[in-house]
Amino acid sequence: MNYIDQPGYEEFKEAIKRFHPDTQERLLRIHAKNEQRWRAHDEDFYAVIEDTTQMKKLLRRIKKRLDAFENKSKAVGTRKA
Repeated sequence: MNYIDQPGYEEFKEAIKRFHPDTQERLLRIHAKNEQRWRAHDEDFYAVIEDTTQMKKLLRRIKKRLDAFENKSKAVGTRKA
């Protein structure tokens, strides 16, 4: 991704106008690199949240099946012949 397309580029560009043009270019590259790192971090963070949510759903389904199996076993054990 081009660093000009990064979010916050325009605001950052305005904030560094007092610097020399070469320094501005360098600061913009650093800003873009940091944005990419944070975006990757956020994606990892949300992936962990999604995995946790999926794990909770799976555990609920397993518990529900175990409870159903237990109830079925009790019903079979108390049945009169």
